[in-house]
Amino acid sequence: MKLLNKTGFKRERRPAWGLFFLLSGLLLSVPAWGQLNTNVISSASPNITAPVVGAAPSNTCTGQTGYNCSSVSWSPSNSTFQYNTSYTITATLTANRNYYFANTISVTVNGQAATITNYTYSSVTFTYTFPSTGPAPITSASVSVTAPTGGATPSNACTPGNANYSCASVSWSPSHSPFNYGTQYTATVTLAANNGYTFSGLGSATLNGHAASISNNTGSRVTLAYAFTTAPYSIASVSAEVTEPATGTVPSNACASVSAGFSCGSLSWEPNHSTFQSGTEYTVTVTLNANAGNTFTGLTSASINGETATILSNTGGTLTLEYTFAETERPPELSTTPSLHFEDSSSHPSFNVSSNQDATPLWQVIENGAAPCPPVGDPSYVAGAPMSAGVEFVGSLGSLNPGTHHLFCFYLSNINGESNIWEEAFFTATPVDEDLETTVNTANGGGETLQSRTLSMGGGVGCSTSTGNTSLAGLGLVLSLALLTRLSRRKLT
Repeated sequence: MKLLNKTGFKRERRPAWGLFFLLSGLLLSVPAWGQLNTNVISSASPNITAPVVGAAPSNTCTGQTGYNCSSVSWSPSNSTFQYNTSYTITATLTANRNYYFANTISVTVNGQAATITNYTYSSVTFTYTFPSTGPAPITSASVSVTAPTGGATPSNACTPGNANYSCASVSWSPSHSPFNYGTQYTATVTLAANNGYTFSGLGSATLNGHAASISNNTGSRVTLAYAFTTAPYSIASVSAEVTEPATGTVPSNACASVSAGFSCGSLSWEPNHSTFQSGTEYTVTVTLNANAGNTFTGLTSASINGETATILSNTGGTLTLEYTFAETERPPELSTTPSLHFEDSSSHPSFNVSSNQDATPLWQVIENGAAPCPPVGDPSYVAGAPMSAGVEFVGSLGSLNPGTHHLFCFYLSNINGESNIWEEAFFTATPVDEDLETTVNTANGGGETLQSRTLSMGGGVGCSTSTGNTSLAGLGLVLSLALLTRLSRRKLT
């Protein structure tokens, strides 16, 4: 019986070969049911070398039981791994004979889940992105700041040595504003590592080219420090005051600084008298010390009491000056009007003297003596009682032998230690009645003036002097004194 289709045509019966082959293919492509239960791979952990900076990427990976790993590639494809880079690996797992991958398979790389991008029971492709290789280490750092100078205002500006880091802060210690001269200041600079960099492993650092100390290194930040010293202030000129020497006063060791930047140190006088003497030049030596932060280096002028001083030495911190004052004031010069006369006996003559100042007379008579007289101050002189200015002093020459040649030596010493009016007089007592001539040297060896005196002695009491001949009543002697008076003025110390 033939079957007709809806169109009326006869429908032929065909064998179901197509369905047969389809089912056969499916059965052939699926492992046997027994094998499916024993060789299924539900997870995979291939061995892959993680990226290490500077190392070359490895294109191999090692599979585990039941599969192999192949077709490895890296992205980005650097020849060596770089800093601050995340690398992604792509690889394919292939099941060995009698194994297949479960459709729920999981893949891990170094313990971390990978992403499956393609799956069949015999092949699995996956990707995994490793953590970033980390920041690049900064092994050395340099920074520049505005160095401190005396009188300048501190600056907080900072310039890093390269673009891997930046300046976070700058501070100064001590925090003076402006900076002092000759003072140490420490600059403290904090640096911040830029993105992708770290101070971990920082080994050296400089600040303005000087080796700086390193502290507080957290990796992202680090602190550098360096101590600067400002130059001292250069004192160009100095002026000091001392007490000027004055006759009869005690030398003062006090000193005052007139200009700024230093202080007075030691002071000494030459000659080193306990009291200043008259008519003497005194030299003062003064040591000055520069104040902290100052220096005498570059000094161009110095003065003492407003007068230019001599610079003996200059070490920068210590300055030694010298100045010689004018001669101290001399007292009014002594003047005198000495004269010789006889009182009552030719063997006991005396002299009288007056002065314009208070003074002490000193004298001696040397029988058969010859000039010059002993020097002033010689202990052979006899000191008379102090005499007042304008009051005549009378002194005795002692017991003399008439008719004998004598040297009369005399000088005055005043209360200020001045000794002058030194006189030498030669005389001889002879029993004749005649004028006596006296030659006086009045100018230290200069011109001579002649004058006549008669010194007479009577047989009784009293004596007289005249400028002519003198007749004596009764028995008597006339003593003729040939006086040679040499007058010289000397300063005695």
